[in-house]
Amino acid sequence: MRTTTPSRSRRLRIAAPLLLIFPALPVCLAANPGEQATQSPPASKYEDLTVEQTARRLIRRVDPVHPENAKSQSGVVLVGFFIDADGMPIHVQALTGPVVFHKAAIAAVSRWRYRVPVPGTTTIARAYVRFDGQPEQLQRYREYDRVFQAGERAFSAGNYSDAASSFSRALELAETFPDEMNQATLQTMSYLTMSLVHLGRFDDAESLGLRILDFVETKPVASPEMPGIAIIYVVATYMRTMRFEKAEAFLDRTAGFIEAGAQQRVHPRARAFRLQTQCTLLLQRAALLIVRKEFDKAEENYGKAATLLPETPVPAALTEMFRPLINRLQVTGRGALAIRMEEWLTEVRVNAAQKKPIPLPPDLARKNEGQLD
Repeated sequence: MRTTTPSRSRRLRIAAPLLLIFPALPVCLAANPGEQATQSPPASKYEDLTVEQTARRLIRRVDPVHPENAKSQSGVVLVGFFIDADGMPIHVQALTGPVVFHKAAIAAVSRWRYRVPVPGTTTIARAYVRFDGQPEQLQRYREYDRVFQAGERAFSAGNYSDAASSFSRALELAETFPDEMNQATLQTMSYLTMSLVHLGRFDDAESLGLRILDFVETKPVASPEMPGIAIIYVVATYMRTMRFEKAEAFLDRTAGFIEAGAQQRVHPRARAFRLQTQCTLLLQRAALLIVRKEFDKAEENYGKAATLLPETPVPAALTEMFRPLINRLQVTGRGALAIRMEEWLTEVRVNAAQKKPIPLPPDLARKNEGQLD
């Protein structure tokens, strides 16, 4: 497995950060500037533990077995996992560190036991597994963790200047890790890109966005959520400034790894947020196709997005992005279908706020339905 971030696995630590990010997305992505969609509350409670907090809950620890083919090597592996209702680690992943130790670290942590979480809580945890020392490597990871968390706190509070400063420092640290372009670098570039967009530093954001695309096209991506959202921010900026060719180029290069990530077998909550990212990118492409007057292709993308929307964790955040479709239906004499779409989107917002199931959308493929002749 490739190395990944010593601070967060976005396959694991996806729920809480995105619930903070997605409410801000309609500001950037709404069909009309200034429009904001109604937000639904989080579906459940999430507990996102640091390494130190995880260690304090440990009840039983099993030492790792040093691999026979690495007796002369040493290193530190960061492992991420969920703690289930019985206190057992599940969905265990090696996030960073020498690949030769990954299997041994996963095997050891899978046998550890923790205090049982509060019922109804999804607990996300991390732990370091050491093989014959490497204290200086462990110290670098902890420094990255501290700086990155400071950036996350600043970003969540809307203090994007401090966030950008922290993420810039975290990126410097990440690029010193054994694999220079590892998942820590990818994750940090993603957050830094979003911070720069909020600060209006679009050239810098574009440059980082291109680096993100170069990474995902050449290396395995364990968790595509954060780079996908960073690209959404960049594309939204292009759309808002009417640079449609650049928007299309980014969307073309992003589609593959987002769709592949949505099909991976991961924790259901992580998959839901991947679908949210995929749905948002489909809606961005549909809006671009409307601008290009490729209406049939646009409606096809809107249809795909509408089908995904009931499976996303924050569906109300995306409802205003269907506005160009409704306008298109009205001007092409399909007023009845436009009304049904309006009613469906209203029901999406209401049901999301009340934590009820999201209904299936009207069938956009039935082109003759709803025409007002």
